[in-house]
Amino acid sequence: MGLISKSPTSVIVTVAPGIQRDALVSLLRAQPALTITAIAADAAAAQRAAAAGGSDAIVVDAGLAGDAALDLAGWLRRHQPACRCIVLVDSTAQCREFLEAGAQAVLLKGCLDEHLLAVLSNR
Repeated sequence: MGLISKSPTSVIVTVAPGIQRDALVSLLRAQPALTITAIAADAAAAQRAAAAGGSDAIVVDAGLAGDAALDLAGWLRRHQPACRCIVLVDSTAQCREFLEAGAQAVLLKGCLDEHLLAVLSNR
């Protein structure tokens, strides 16, 4: 019997351009079990990428302009429930807000890489 190979987890990265996004993309690209399907600079681009379907997860920076990240978490819950929403927040005070909006996971920015990768690998 052959081994059953699991397809890579497909991820949309939604972070404004800059060093944080560059570091996150580099980390994710180095993981053989992950595939980046889109890199979005804002919530509108992330919605378009998620609406195209086929993505298992989306990593969102809570620091998107205004309430865009919260709105995106809610939109994903309603329109793309199979795409897990993982939000990177600045403080623990934001955690409940994003979980109530529809995020499946909330991590503090600067968390250990292993924590983010563990959340992404949990399909």
